[in-house]
Amino acid sequence: MTIWSAEIKELEKLFESLKGRLPDLEKELERLIKADDENMVLLYSRRCLEVIITDLCECELKRPRKTEPLKGIIDKLHKEEKVPSHIITSMHGLNELSAYGAHPKDFDSEQIKPVLVNLDIIIKWYLKCKETGTDIKAKPVEVIKQKIRSTEDVKKNITISRKRLAGLLGGLISIIAVVFAVLYFSKIIGDGKPIRGIEKSIAVLPFENKSNDPEQEDFCDGIMQEILNHLFMIEELSLPSSTSSLRFKGSKLSPREIARKLDVNYLLEGNVSKSDDNVRIIVRMVNGKNGKILWAEDYKRTMTATDLLEIQSDVAQKVAENLDVAINPEVKNRIDDVPTKNTEAYILFLRCASGSQEFDQTMPMLERAISLDPGFADAYALLALNWAYEGGHGGSLPREQVLEKAEPLIANAFNWVRIPY
Repeated sequence: MTIWSAEIKELEKLFESLKGRLPDLEKELERLIKADDENMVLLYSRRCLEVIITDLCECELKRPRKTEPLKGIIDKLHKEEKVPSHIITSMHGLNELSAYGAHPKDFDSEQIKPVLVNLDIIIKWYLKCKETGTDIKAKPVEVIKQKIRSTEDVKKNITISRKRLAGLLGGLISIIAVVFAVLYFSKIIGDGKPIRGIEKSIAVLPFENKSNDPEQEDFCDGIMQEILNHLFMIEELSLPSSTSSLRFKGSKLSPREIARKLDVNYLLEGNVSKSDDNVRIIVRMVNGKNGKILWAEDYKRTMTATDLLEIQSDVAQKVAENLDVAINPEVKNRIDDVPTKNTEAYILFLRCASGSQEFDQTMPMLERAISLDPGFADAYALLALNWAYEGGHGGSLPREQVLEKAEPLIANAFNWVRIPY
């Protein structure tokens, strides 16, 4: 069995749905799924792309392709906004990697998998356009530009730290709102101060790293951050930002002293330990007035994205349950959402979500996460946020350059988000 068998099975499903409808694409796809040589898999993947690009050239650019290289046509389709940005990204990725099949040379067999994943994404999008007859022009970036133009009269003095930005990741739309805020707004959602006098107030304290591996600190902080993000979605809860809570990382103060300083009634604390492919996360909810534990859970799971996300969702819902807070169905759907099933991509995202990494560290990690799962909307949004920071407070890049980098990432985030906000 080849290492890309799962990807081929997905393309086989598409092939079955193609029969008798698009003969040129059907022919190349049939050759692809029957190929048993890695160079031929890449070659026929490229030929499938050629069929689609040739058709788009004639239908969207209104001219024959002739001998023009694929890259040139893809760039033209992008420039004229004929194809959504996330599809353009998949086209470029497929085109560049599949070249190894046309001109055999050393390459890693693992690279075949992202080629097939991107082809699957492109064909599904292409078939949807063909079936519905809808306008395939890319809209999201233009919508973003209009939103930006409508706020040109807003003051642009930003005073916000990277960790405070990370602390505002309470859902995808919140992330995107922050991206706009960093570039164009002077008012950020929330001021990072705990709301006084609220009974259902809780602070999420930094989770302790029990793995005896300093490199796992970012992972622990990311777990804590994502749980905080889930809790931010629950309207009845009052929470201080992660910046406020991070001051007490490794603190020897008692729960009552920390609760008093954060002006909250409850604390959520925990620890994380990793061992090979397993993870153990212990979470406790503490009464900040008397230090008594109200609820505790010991999660022992495999180190998968699905399990990690399930733990975070369960913690948020147990907190709400113990504080007698109702979660409306829309918010529950967001809390239960699984943005990616790719474990490596999600762990990279968690390490960046902590906000402790510098831009030159987060950028390659998030780009890697996107390459592992091209449909990981949160990774696109967080990378856009990091670019936005580079053009905002403390950054060194001009706004035009940042906008050029951030716009397609935001568009991809919008295109791939599954849960409405």
